[in-house]
Amino acid sequence: MEQSLELMKQLLSCGTDIPLWQYDTEGHLVDTNSEHLVLDKILAHIGGIRYMLRYSRKNKKPLVLGSDMGLTWCAVFAWEKEQLQGIWLLGPVLSGEVPASYIEESVGRYHIDPTFRSQYLQVLRRISVVPTVLLLQYALMLHYCVNGEKLARSDIQFQPRKDIISPMAEQEHPENDRLRFYSSQQALLRMVREGDMHYRQAIAESQ
Repeated sequence: MEQSLELMKQLLSCGTDIPLWQYDTEGHLVDTNSEHLVLDKILAHIGGIRYMLRYSRKNKKPLVLGSDMGLTWCAVFAWEKEQLQGIWLLGPVLSGEVPASYIEESVGRYHIDPTFRSQYLQVLRRISVVPTVLLLQYALMLHYCVNGEKLARSDIQFQPRKDIISPMAEQEHPENDRLRFYSSQQALLRMVREGDMHYRQAIAESQ
């Protein structure tokens, strides 16, 4: 498995530069090839780590996680003899461009220390834009590396939109609502254009 994972890391660095993270069965970060640990803090802050742990109690298939800003991760669960051995995470990536103003606003939403504001913004602006279809393909490859099992794209599960935590849930205003609606619609259009058959599921979850 180690050789397969090393090859996977090299493949991810070929043009996409998607970070790879390893977590233990309790959600603690074990290893990563990313220099930006703030991304792990963002995932924890929006409840992504808690959700993937809860998901892993009853499910073994890869899981796509999202954030209110459009960041996307994909979790792959390593199993052996019906026991969860660890979790591998791809991302985050963006499925499309995010308005610069929304990135700026995220400093407050994610409670970023003002001292690190400029570094944080640089990290977000460098996140790779990766088509959903390509991210799912990488997830299937990673699942095969850690479990030796071939899956179809339709096996991959998506975090329901209702379970995505917005750090500003108590401070919502119409402008944010319109931006999220626009971002959701653009993401759905991209999925349709890319031939991603999960677009029907995404539509249902966005209601």
